[in-house]
Amino acid sequence: MFKKLKDKKGFTLVELIVVLVILAILAALLIPALTGYIDKANKEKVVSETRMVVMAAQTEASEAYGKKTSNASGATATTGDDIADAMIAAKNVDDLAEVNGNFDITVDADGTISQVKYTNAGYTCIYRTTADGDLTAGYNVGKVATGTYASVTEKKINEKKYKRSYHYICYGHCGLHNCTDYDYNRQHVLPDAGTSCSNVYLFDRGNWFKPLCRLSGRA
Repeated sequence: MFKKLKDKKGFTLVELIVVLVILAILAALLIPALTGYIDKANKEKVVSETRMVVMAAQTEASEAYGKKTSNASGATATTGDDIADAMIAAKNVDDLAEVNGNFDITVDADGTISQVKYTNAGYTCIYRTTADGDLTAGYNVGKVATGTYASVTEKKINEKKYKRSYHYICYGHCGLHNCTDYDYNRQHVLPDAGTSCSNVYLFDRGNWFKPLCRLSGRA
């Protein structure tokens, strides 16, 4: 029995080195290809999400334009900023689009969305109705960088901050806040010297939860 065990040979050092070299070569060939597939998937994801933002923004802009220019309302003229204000007041663009990235929307006086910049997953996608310099009409996408494909750092419509309206309620008598409405911008609070309140809950889209960042200024 001992002789049989002794006769069984394992891999030699040379054989192990050969296997490791082969694995290293395969990894060197596959990793760039895999990275390319990931980059392509992220680009397609950002373009798809930009389309969703464009459709949501155009829906809201068309509705706002119709209300602003309808005979029933008595309005005879409107501007792009008027429509942007109505869209911001409605706060429905990100609900309809269902995206997590930041967008910068440009709406014209006729209710047309002429440009949307959207950033997510390390890419910025720019939608335009007309060509402009290096940008073609349609969807242009590139990795986040300075210049054309700079990162969109906050949600805006016609350079106006797009903020969501949330409802806060304070359980207990902390002396800081009562049941009232505050203006919240997802990641950022209004600047104020407010104090943290551990009893405050936030209501948004049908759910109550504790805000992760400090409750602050009154809208």
